[in-house]
Amino acid sequence: MVLKILYDEFPDLKIIATGSSSFELSNLVNEPLTGRKIVYQLYPLTHRELTAGKSTIKSMREINRILRFGSYPSVILKEDAMALENLNEIASSYLFKDILEYHHLKKPNLLSKLLKLLSFQIGGEVSYTELANKLRVDQTVIQRYIQLLEDGFIIFRLKALKRNLRNEIGKSRKIYFWDLGIRNMIIQNTNSLDLRNDDGALWENFCIAEREKFLNYNQPRTISSYFWRTYNQKEIDLIEQTGDNYTAIEFKWKEGKQFKVPMDFNNAYPNTTFKTITTENFTSEIYSK
Repeated sequence: MVLKILYDEFPDLKIIATGSSSFELSNLVNEPLTGRKIVYQLYPLTHRELTAGKSTIKSMREINRILRFGSYPSVILKEDAMALENLNEIASSYLFKDILEYHHLKKPNLLSKLLKLLSFQIGGEVSYTELANKLRVDQTVIQRYIQLLEDGFIIFRLKALKRNLRNEIGKSRKIYFWDLGIRNMIIQNTNSLDLRNDDGALWENFCIAEREKFLNYNQPRTISSYFWRTYNQKEIDLIEQTGDNYTAIEFKWKEGKQFKVPMDFNNAYPNTTFKTITTENFTSEIYSK
């Protein structure tokens, strides 16, 4: 109400209202500020913001740190020891204060277990039925908790593309984390990349999150994002659709065999551009319109 009065009484005044709690802020401003506000979503820092003016070697080193610690400013701008301490504080206070306390959730242990399961499944398809069975709750509870995590900018979902083929999977989804530091704290693993076996999944999550940040910041969302898979295990990491045109993208952390476009997809979606994104071409491809 104070912001509403200021806006009405001082029309030349420009006000920036920020809050670390997206739940509390969004619920308080919606009704009184209708027609008086523009809402901006501010994500953790992008790789491009962190590496402006830096050499290629330093830029690559920053990618490695982001895959471990994420990119919240109070984390990624610190040395490793302090970064880890600050990350632990953010993970515990943000997740449990904002989500558990604000929504009065009665099952804090369920949220912890759900987050851990989701953390181990980045890059893979997520089944609500499977999650519900493992946690011994109803599917509606899983769906509600996932929606809260998405509303709190902890995770985001990627839907499956289904347009032309009978054997395309259409009702599945993948879940990624906006910040990999949060994800790694949940599973208590911030080890360097040479000591872990999930570097490929971290790279995929990182690239897709960076792409989503770029699209949300730089243009109206005329591009729709999906993943693609068939029942016989043919898949593509990311599909971007603009009108009748598609871009199919694979993410490769390590050098290996060249990505081969599935013939089924090629035949069903002829207006498609194909890309493979590696550490070598990451900057030019992720931050391009």
